[in-house]
Amino acid sequence: MRDKVRDGIPWVLVAVIALAVLGSRHGWFGLGTYGSPGPAPSSGPARSVALPGGGRSDGDKCGATGFHHFAVPTGSRSRGNNPTPPPGPQLTLGAFGFTGMSGQDPARIDVQLLFGAGGRQPLLLSPPLGPRGVAVEIEGPDGLVGGAYDLPVVLGPGTTDGSDGKIHIDPEVGGSATVILPLQALCPGYDGLAVVRKLDPPIDTHHTVTGPPPYTLTVSISDPAAGRIRSSIGSPVTGDVMSADNADVGDPPDA
Repeated sequence: MRDKVRDGIPWVLVAVIALAVLGSRHGWFGLGTYGSPGPAPSSGPARSVALPGGGRSDGDKCGATGFHHFAVPTGSRSRGNNPTPPPGPQLTLGAFGFTGMSGQDPARIDVQLLFGAGGRQPLLLSPPLGPRGVAVEIEGPDGLVGGAYDLPVVLGPGTTDGSDGKIHIDPEVGGSATVILPLQALCPGYDGLAVVRKLDPPIDTHHTVTGPPPYTLTVSISDPAAGRIRSSIGSPVTGDVMSADNADVGDPPDA
């Protein structure tokens, strides 16, 4: 039993700890979306621009269908299409939300990431979170709504900077991080809070989910460490990219 728990990911513990930390920082609790009212800057231009705090927008891809900065490997995300995730490193979304402008902090969309090491040893990622950083894309019925890559991240519980220069994902409890998406990464004419609200699935009067979210949020990283582990255990998912979307927010797969 201990081996099974060690090999798996006690996601509930990770989520509770991570949400408590983020909740104290942002004033929210719970999975799914959160919001904070306040004035927000306009969305970004329809061209690629440097973003405040770091990263670069995908503005030149506005309206594109199926665009991802990192090619998403088949079978690596969306539990709805993959009820039994393959073995190996895991990435899923824990929560996401809009934070309005407050003082010197610009309005932004925060996305919480949850990691599973995929084995009994720590998953060792290159900084900042994979050597090529974190990529985010939001797509609606009319194509790309917003996106960016090489975005800043804040490491959370279970995710630490090691003395070896690597970021360590704890094999016992998994790890967490928060990626920050400035509103300037949105395509022209899109409102940050309205976009975040469309990342949740529709529900009826009984709070039953009645369909997929209007917008798809995809977060990806690429690191050779993930590819090496997948290859060593014969995972059907190949390559270095780890990806997650909002199909199953707050319900990460077992590893």
